[in-house]
Amino acid sequence: MKKQAGTSFVTVLLVLTLVVFLAKIGMAVVPMYWDDKLLTKILENVHESGEIDSHTRQKQLKALVEKRMDFNSVNVPTDGMIVTRIPGGLLLKWTYEVRSPLIGNVDLVGRFHHEEEFN
Repeated sequence: MKKQAGTSFVTVLLVLTLVVFLAKIGMAVVPMYWDDKLLTKILENVHESGEIDSHTRQKQLKALVEKRMDFNSVNVPTDGMIVTRIPGGLLLKWTYEVRSPLIGNVDLVGRFHHEEEFN
């Protein structure tokens, strides 16, 4: 009689656990990077739209960006958005963190930064 060969139950269980863990990480990381990509597109569109000129106030730029974020369902905290006046326009600096729960009390943290000049 031949000896049976193949993967054991423990090996299959370990591989399955690894696949599930990697899928969980992907489900936590992909949405935060997707929102950041959408935010980058929003900032590019605001820049290209021509709605911002040298006479635009800081609050108007913030309101315009927030309005477009709401329209596109982008979930990014806006408390780190700083708009300052520079010669000939506005400068937007935006650093923010997004936390996504992983397992129990362990979170994944993504830190993003955007800097855009509006002339």
